[in-house]
Amino acid sequence: MKAVVKTTVTTENLLKNFVITTAMVIVAALSAGCAQLEQVGKALDESNRKGNVERFERQEDMVMARAFYMLNANRDEQLVPTLQSANYEFGKRASWSTTIFRKVVDREANIVFATTAARKVNADIMDDPASKLYIATAHRRGNKVVLYKSRMAAAINDQFNALHKFEPDANTRQWFDITGALIEYSPDGQIVSVMTKSRQLIATMGVSVYDYVHVRYGRDIIRNIENALPNSLFSETRIREIRLTASTRG
Repeated sequence: MKAVVKTTVTTENLLKNFVITTAMVIVAALSAGCAQLEQVGKALDESNRKGNVERFERQEDMVMARAFYMLNANRDEQLVPTLQSANYEFGKRASWSTTIFRKVVDREANIVFATTAARKVNADIMDDPASKLYIATAHRRGNKVVLYKSRMAAAINDQFNALHKFEPDANTRQWFDITGALIEYSPDGQIVSVMTKSRQLIATMGVSVYDYVHVRYGRDIIRNIENALPNSLFSETRIREIRLTASTRG
């Protein structure tokens, strides 16, 4: 009987040791896996931050781009405080443009009410805080800004693929002529940059409406705009030059 008892105890000990060892191996493997995942995550974050810096430095108009967004201490892209306070979010950018957006209608059940409410928000481009930044930046570098009617905004926006948050489909509607357009000119009359707005309605789980600001710059893009739009459009849609006043300072 003693031999039997001794054998049973030894087996139990072996089982316990096996369980403990297996658990230790699993914990070690998980720890190593977590460490590896953490390293991968850090590497991806660093790669993204490096990409942010490279994209930011490739902007064709650094002065205007920096008026709208910046890189924080972690080298992440973020909007300047004025635009953050206006509930804008960083949208998309290319070397020749910066797009920001904000939601002006959030999951409204009635599409008629949603579109009506959206149209009342910044119906005039001059009411948008982004316009003040744009105008002040242009004036600070010795240029002037001219306000044009919405037909000019539509003509400019039609030259580009809209950098909207959602791809156009059966559930979206887009407007490209909701406000006027602002155009920055150098002292010798050359176009330096343009600012336009657009709007997008998305009907999924209620109706949401997004408001967009597009700022476009860079020699090639501006020349394309000049070549595509007839001179008559500039004269017919021109409203006035915007003077730098207390109400237009960024």
